[in-house]
Amino acid sequence: MSVALTVVVLLLFGSPMASRLGDAGELWAVMLLPLVPFFLAGMLLANVFSRQTSASGQLYFADLAGAAAACLLTPLLLLGCGGLNLILVLALLTAFSAFVLAVIQAG
Repeated sequence: MSVALTVVVLLLFGSPMASRLGDAGELWAVMLLPLVPFFLAGMLLANVFSRQTSASGQLYFADLAGAAAACLLTPLLLLGCGGLNLILVLALLTAFSAFVLAVIQAG
């Protein structure tokens, strides 16, 4: 998911295609590319909830608590990092978190 987010941001803002994104022919990229990370996140959450049905209440609470924390922290983080940098920092944080969880589960 974090890789997809990073790729989408780099394609939309850091590629040679970025200067043409206002054209009508390239509008599909602006509309469809950002859907990829959200689709992957939805698939991930659906998978987690289907595998951990007994803990679905706790998982749902953690999901809502994380969303609430993100709503509160986003304005502060945007002021500190800027929009594009914040997306990349959060993608790296997500990848690092996934790595730590993988190491914990393996050991």
